[in-house]
Amino acid sequence: MTSKPLSWYRDVYIKEGYRCVYCGRDMLRDFDAWMSIEVDHVIPVSAGGSDDLDNRVASCNVCNWLKGRFVVDGHADMALEEVLEHARQHVAKKRGEWQSRFILAIREFREGRD
Repeated sequence: MTSKPLSWYRDVYIKEGYRCVYCGRDMLRDFDAWMSIEVDHVIPVSAGGSDDLDNRVASCNVCNWLKGRFVVDGHADMALEEVLEHARQHVAKKRGEWQSRFILAIREFREGRD
C-alpha cells in the first residue's frame, strides 16, 4: 500500500470546509476534533467508487466508522449528491442506534454504582 500525498487529504478537507459531511462536526473546533478528521469515499472503492476528489469527503472518525462500506442500492444510476444523502441518512440512523446503546450503558453503569 502506498501512502497518499498530503494534498490528497488537504484538498478534501478544504473542499468540505473542515466539516464532517455526515454530522456537520467542525473539525477545527479543537485539537481532538482536528485529530479525528478522515477521508471517506462516498461510493467505496470496493463497490466501484473512484479515488477522484468528487467521490472523497471529509468525515469525523465516528461517522466514517458508522458508514462503513454502506452504499445505497442502485447508486450507479444516481447523482453523487443523492448517494451522499442516502449515506447521511444511514449514518444518522446508525448514530441513533448507537446513542441508545450508549444511554443504556451509562444508565447501567450509574445504577451499578449506587
